[in-house]
Amino acid sequence: MKAFLSCRLFALVLLLLLPVDSIRAVTDDLLPQPYPASRYDAMRKKSPFTLSSAADQAAAVGFASKLFLTGILRVGGESFATVMDKESKQRYMISAKPNEQNIQLVDIESGDDLSKVSVTLKKGDEKATLKYDFDGLKQMQPAVAPTTPATAVQTGNVAPPPTPIVPTRIIQRPRRVILPSGPPR
Repeated sequence: MKAFLSCRLFALVLLLLLPVDSIRAVTDDLLPQPYPASRYDAMRKKSPFTLSSAADQAAAVGFASKLFLTGILRVGGESFATVMDKESKQRYMISAKPNEQNIQLVDIESGDDLSKVSVTLKKGDEKATLKYDFDGLKQMQPAVAPTTPATAVQTGNVAPPPTPIVPTRIIQRPRRVILPSGPPR
């Protein structure tokens, strides 16, 4: 016990004799230093905790700034992508060969999750990557309004479409429930 008290007394005397600045210097070296504020600049510009939006995709500049992916198909070994213009609502079929707008398909990244599916397009020297825009897909209108038999014009010997058979009433049969009467005799 005496040794413990003498050790504490020695430590106290040592602390009183040392200048305060040297103690502060020793403790500053032991504490971790904070990161510079510039480390978080990229995170301030685009937070990883927010959802991506169609505005992020529209921020792209160039020929593909108004386009979004609406479908991918393969016919006879050749790949095609269908894209739609957000403003004019016009659809384009794009393949490895340049189309009328001089846009051609370069690459397709496919997968099970549609949010990860993308196509890379090229127009001249400029390349762009397009993804599905789910908000744009919901707003798509059919290219041709469906016609009903009443408004369709019949020409020649074309027969009208068959009328579906719709039951007028549903017949329900009573259910029979058989209750056990006890053990067999």
